[in-house]
Parts: sequence; C-alpha cells; structure tokens
Amino acid sequence: MDVVFLIMVLALIFLYYLIFHRSHRNYRHEKNQKTAVRIYLKLKTFETKGQQINYLKQINPYVFEELILYSLEKRGLKVIRNKRYSGDGGIDGRFYYNDTLFYVQAKRYKKHINKKHVVEFENIVSTNKVKGIFCHTGVTGKGSKEEFSKSSRVSFYSGSKLVNLLFSEDVILM
Repeated sequence: MDVVFLIMVLALIFLYYLIFHRSHRNYRHEKNQKTAVRIYLKLKTFETKGQQINYLKQINPYVFEELILYSLEKRGLKVIRNKRYSGDGGIDGRFYYNDTLFYVQAKRYKKHINKKHVVEFENIVSTNKVKGIFCHTGVTGKGSKEEFSKSSRVSFYSGSKLVNLLFSEDVILM
C-alpha cells in the first residue's frame, strides 16, 4: 500500500513538472513573440535605417529571432519555429519560399560578427541541401565577407538590407 501511494505521488510530481516546464517554455516563446511585434511597430516609427539598426542591437537576442520570423510571416510565408531557443543546432527557424525550404540564423551582435557562426551555418545549410538566410546586426569583418562571397546557398542580411527584409514586401529571397 505504501509503495503504491509513493509511486502515485512521484507520478503526480513528474506530471506536474512536465506540465509546468512546457507551459513555462511556451510562455517565454509567447512573451518574446509579443515583444517582437511591439518592436516591429516601434521600428517603423524611426526616421532612419541607422536608428533602426542601433535599436536592434539593443534588443534581446531571442526577441531578435522572433522579429525576423514575424517579418517573414507578415509576408505570408509558412514559418516553422523551433521548440526552444538554445540547443537548436544552429537553426533559429525555417520557412518555405516558392516551395523551397530555407533555414534562418538570426544573430543580434553589438560588434563584429563571428566568422565561425557564418561557417557553421553555411555547413548546416549545405549538408541539408536547403537554402538559408543569415540575419545579423553586427559589423561584417573581412573574414566573414570572404565567407559570404563563397556561399551559394546563404543570403546575408545586415544594415539596410536587413531593414528592407523586415519591412519591404518586395525583397526577393534568393
């Protein structure tokens, strides 16, 4: 009798943990998505693209991911979000454009971008034989520019090109 009771209590604790953990994770995603929409609307009020980029450099990196995905959804694209932010295998989201699968990598940098991130994303995209977009707010150094120029599967969005991706519906993805 005591063993059965103990097993039932442990099972209830385990179920409670699963439910709470899932709902907490969903809450964080929902909160970041709502914040991304607010930031999207705020960015539209700035007068210059430079102001928009400077503001983007200050936001939460997960909100930046959600902002990119939200802007793709606004275009009517089918976006597939990851279930978690970290440990995502280097892919922040996926979407279909003209029946082609694209991977998304969103990096909110304040300074220079990390060439290693560019190389890793290019490898993931090439291995999976898909296309990709690498969106970032940082400064593109010489090494990263060389990687950008080598890539045939990845389009890179930073500066005014990133702002155009966010707000201009006529931006054509590779």
